[in-house]
Amino acid sequence: MCLKSVMRVLLMALCTIAAVQARSDEVCGFELPARPDPEPLKKADFADIPRSNQQRQQWIRERWADKCDELILLPVRVEGRLFSNLICRLEGQTEDTLLITAHFDRAGSGEGVADNWTGIRLADRLLDWFTTHRPYRSVELVALAGEEAGMQGSRAWVRERFSSRYRVVMNLDTLGLDDLKIESNAPPLHCLATALADRHNIPLSGQHVRALESDFDSFKRAGLPGIHLHSVGKRGKQLIHTSRDRVEAVDFRKLNQALLLAVHLGQTLSAPQVAADEMARQQPDARP
Repeated sequence: MCLKSVMRVLLMALCTIAAVQARSDEVCGFELPARPDPEPLKKADFADIPRSNQQRQQWIRERWADKCDELILLPVRVEGRLFSNLICRLEGQTEDTLLITAHFDRAGSGEGVADNWTGIRLADRLLDWFTTHRPYRSVELVALAGEEAGMQGSRAWVRERFSSRYRVVMNLDTLGLDDLKIESNAPPLHCLATALADRHNIPLSGQHVRALESDFDSFKRAGLPGIHLHSVGKRGKQLIHTSRDRVEAVDFRKLNQALLLAVHLGQTLSAPQVAADEMARQQPDARP
């Protein structure tokens, strides 16, 4: 075989490899940015958890105050007491916004660690990640009040802030118990989340446990495409709101799997994405 033919074969092989690599960086129509993984959460991150809902709100407010481009307090009345949704906005290169939510309130006789200090610590870690790796789209992280009292915080957010600039929501609630579960009202997002979980060897639960109502329901009713990450299976359903909801109940391997998936979803959905734009345009405006 002459040198020219060999070079032609080598060039074709290199092009084929490049094409395969390009396809491997795109799943379900979403391009996957290459960014570092987050710092894992440890048991020490759950020391001295604020017990009352007022103390939890204050902890988040103090921790987020210097990290946000803008920290907004949205008043929410919960069972006769005044709380706030804490809205941390990071401005990107566009007004289009990825919404990330987790409720901070607890209920019952437990310490409210799994439900839902795990979601708050994931949101806090995501905030640290986004302040280091600034997003293309704007990102709004919201610590929601009053989930345990009928989703009061998420309902207030929909009522006061929902607009067309919000493209996608990711809700984080009760993680690190059973294997991770993914719920979505948009097939492209479910495809993306399951593909990313497979790529990072994150096991997903196949248990068929009737879902508990959550803040994600408020966003679904408003017509906002989204993903709900949680780990409430049979064990979790028996544990939350009881005295067993303590840090000892949290499986940190499973919690950090949820964190890894949340970060990769966050970086993908905050990047320029034709798929996300198409999905948002197809979603009906169902705002109450």
